[in-house]
Amino acid sequence: MKCFAFRFNSRIWLIFLVFVRVMESKGVTMAQWFDGWFRKHVEPRVPAWVTPDGITILGFGIGLGAGLLYDQLGRTSIAWGTAAGLLLGFGKLFDAMDGALARVRQQFSKWGWLIDSTTDKVLVATLLLWNCTGVPLWWRLVPILIDGILFALRPLEMFLDAPTGSNKWGGVKVHFQAWGIGFVMMGWTPGVLFGTWMLLSIANLLALGSLIGHGRGIVAAWQERRTSGARRLPVSHSTAVIVRGEDT
Repeated sequence: MKCFAFRFNSRIWLIFLVFVRVMESKGVTMAQWFDGWFRKHVEPRVPAWVTPDGITILGFGIGLGAGLLYDQLGRTSIAWGTAAGLLLGFGKLFDAMDGALARVRQQFSKWGWLIDSTTDKVLVATLLLWNCTGVPLWWRLVPILIDGILFALRPLEMFLDAPTGSNKWGGVKVHFQAWGIGFVMMGWTPGVLFGTWMLLSIANLLALGSLIGHGRGIVAAWQERRTSGARRLPVSHSTAVIVRGEDT
């Protein structure tokens, strides 16, 4: 079962890499592609009083609510567990919408990018430790450890004026993590078990790619400081939050 899942995961991972490369060859990032779709189909229907920070907090609350629902009712009922998993997936839609809304409407708050990335990490870590007790502990600790390292690197990135936003891996990772946790909530049938293994495997690979990308950014910024002999101008807040809504 695990061998088959590994082969299938490899194919899914390859398809994702091909998709990213094709988009990059056309000069379009995933964020730009999603923003174009969001601007055309969603943003006109969002009331003017709705803010990106409000969407972030709402999505975080829905995620915690899904975890509470699973803990109280879903552990002994497949129906309630499925409801909790679907509720978590619904909450993660807001995680994609807050960043797109901020970019499309140019509504950048002072701490928006920090709130967004922090709530994502806290929610994933909480649900992995609280709700996913059936998953091996080491498998749950891998993404938590990587997220902790990324969070610890943030002050160094800011000091070196390295990019502090997400890269192409981090922006997708959190969604795979959430749906993997959602599959855990839906029950341990063979199909759901396979889906959990697949989604969390891809999420861990994306997390590793995100960590490597941030490490390269730090090295590049450090080398530029050494060669230039002077500190670069700080990255403007608007630049730092341009990828708001996509976790690192």
